[in-house]
This record gives sequence, structure tokens and C-alpha cells, in this order.
Amino acid sequence: MNGKSSRPPRSLTDIRTLAGKSQDGVQRGYATYFEMGALELERLRRSQEREAALRRVGEIERRIAEIDAEMAQLQGAVAADSERRAEVESALPSAALRPTRSRRRGGASNGAEGAAPVIRADSGRAQTGEPGEGGPRRGLRIRY
Repeated sequence: MNGKSSRPPRSLTDIRTLAGKSQDGVQRGYATYFEMGALELERLRRSQEREAALRRVGEIERRIAEIDAEMAQLQGAVAADSERRAEVESALPSAALRPTRSRRRGGASNGAEGAAPVIRADSGRAQTGEPGEGGPRRGLRIRY
């Protein structure tokens, strides 16, 4: 023989298997076990995710409780400070509550440094001339 054949060469499409040929499901038993194993692995992953999420929720609730406790403590301090200021203002004569000018002339300072705080009757707060300290603050300011 000289090596030439009248048959065409075989390829992958010529290989015959039984995959997908069974109609009765007898050969499908392994696929059922495979699906059961895959579902069990997914169940394990989901339960781990749930535990991590519950742990995170617990941490968040604990932090919220800490924040509430700190807020209550600060509000108590503000209330006590307000009562103390009211007592001091009631003890001062009315002439001391009049607004006064405390402006220095000359020198390199702009009047804000080294100036004594001036108590004004309208706000009840010490005015130092610094920006951001002009009046009563409302709410809580958080800077990030």
C-alpha cells in the first residue's frame, strides 16, 4: 500500500458517544448527585455570608449605642453649661451686658488676637472676633 486511502480522515465530529442519548434518566444519576453537591456548596457559602452580615449588623448597632451615649453625655454638659451661664448673666449688672467696642488702634494685630471676650446681651455668648464664633450654634457640626 502506498499510503493513499479513499476514506476521508476522521475528526472530532466522527467520534460517537452516548452523551445526551438516554431518554429514561437511568444514566442521569451522577448528574443528580453533582447538582446536590453544588447546591450544598452554595448553601454553605450563603450561610457564611449571613453570619458575616449579622456580625456586621451587630457592630453597627453597638456603634450606634455608643454614639447615643456620647450624645446624651454632651447634651448634659451643654445643658449644665447653659444653666451656669444663665446664673452668671443674672448675677451681672445690666450695664455690663451692653455691647462695647474693643478695637485697638495701631500695631500689627487685627484686633482679634489678645482681645478680651465681650459679653453681648443679644446672644449670651462671648464674642472674640474670630470667624465662626459669632453667634449661637445650632445642631452638631461634623467635619470629615
